[in-house]
Amino acid sequence: MPFSNLNRTFSWTGSESIGNSFEAFPIPVTAVGDQKIRGQLSALYVYVTTIAGGAADIIGCATNDAAGDQPLFPDTTITIQTGKTTATSGGVTFAVDAIVADISQATMQLWLKTDAGTCVVTRIDATFLSDGRPGV
Repeated sequence: MPFSNLNRTFSWTGSESIGNSFEAFPIPVTAVGDQKIRGQLSALYVYVTTIAGGAADIIGCATNDAAGDQPLFPDTTITIQTGKTTATSGGVTFAVDAIVADISQATMQLWLKTDAGTCVVTRIDATFLSDGRPGV
């Protein structure tokens, strides 16, 4: 059965600066009841401000654990799309499209860094699709 239903969006909000070393962003992921997350991690949307020092790309990956040892998708580099009215704000979209059998933790970690310079992450949205069965 295809994963076609947008079931859940999980978010992180705050104000955390990133540079050229990976920083972990905990994204709480909880299913209905006590079930584990099962479905398709569709996309991750990362919104940033205060882009400085030549930051042009964000490199990211997601893991199933806080240590970063259980990857859900590999390091991926995306060019920062700057805002139409504010050149120091913008974001990236990681089009993941990965089937996730079970996220065993209550928190998925999104690891982010810049290619150069810095920026401030203000919001992350993770969207999951499902086949309509319980789990997401």
